[in-house]
Amino acid sequence: MGPGLAGAAALVISFALLDRRVAVLPGLCAAQATAVAAAAAWQGWLQGGAGLWMAALLVLAVNGIAIPLALHRLATGLPNAPRARFPWLVLGAGLALLAALAVLPGVTHGVDRQELGAALATVLLGALMTLVGRGVPAQLLGLLSAANGLVLAGTGMPGLPLLPALALAAMALPAAALAGVRFLGLGETR
Repeated sequence: MGPGLAGAAALVISFALLDRRVAVLPGLCAAQATAVAAAAAWQGWLQGGAGLWMAALLVLAVNGIAIPLALHRLATGLPNAPRARFPWLVLGAGLALLAALAVLPGVTHGVDRQELGAALATVLLGALMTLVGRGVPAQLLGLLSAANGLVLAGTGMPGLPLLPALALAAMALPAAALAGVRFLGLGETR
């Protein structure tokens, strides 16, 4: 599986994250983080960069295992949201088309346009999920999906020296939000 295929898998999983069943969302986000980690590891193998391998391990450990497990515990027992998915899927398809059109004009210097388009679409779909997600776990998973898209964008840029720092910075917001929700008890039903 090449990096472009892993990026496409992360994009497809972003569309699946617009689902409203709360119990399914942490597993889908873990699968998306695994696809992003696979893309980073593949690019690390192609480019011979240790920073890409480190970013792949960070994404897999934090975004693929730790945060989805914590969100699964938080989402246990929460009711599912109503099933008005079609408008959000159409809006998500429009955002993905916008991302594809945004990278067409003039991205050069060895950056693969398809990978950058998939990464931008993943970020935009994560932001959409953060806006339309019902409940704290869905909104946190939207942030996590957007962070996965940022790391995916970083893996598509050859020679990016601070990719592990970008991966840590992208993981900081969802992790801090999850810690705040956990310690303040915002995700609990009253």
